[in-house]
Amino acid sequence: MTGALPVSAPARTSAFRIAIVADLVQLGLLPLFGLGWLAPVNDALDLVVGYLLIRRLGWHLAFLPTFAVKLLPIVDAFPSWPLAVWFVTRSRPPRPPIA
Repeated sequence: MTGALPVSAPARTSAFRIAIVADLVQLGLLPLFGLGWLAPVNDALDLVVGYLLIRRLGWHLAFLPTFAVKLLPIVDAFPSWPLAVWFVTRSRPPRPPIA
């Protein structure tokens, strides 16, 4: 997305941490999520992660397909949140620290 506002280094780091932790939780609990017992919890986790990432990085179109993939039963094991964060932040230069 050209013309996007730069992202600060702490916001970028926290976005990656949120994305990685969310995918690790989903991967660790995959047997429970896969059986359908905790599928609503899995979907709620994805909503919260999406909200947090948008708050940290701003809106980007890349979050829509990522969220859609996370709703698919088996495909959601792929670590798509960190990939989305990388995609969103790759073209944005880091904002210089405020002195």
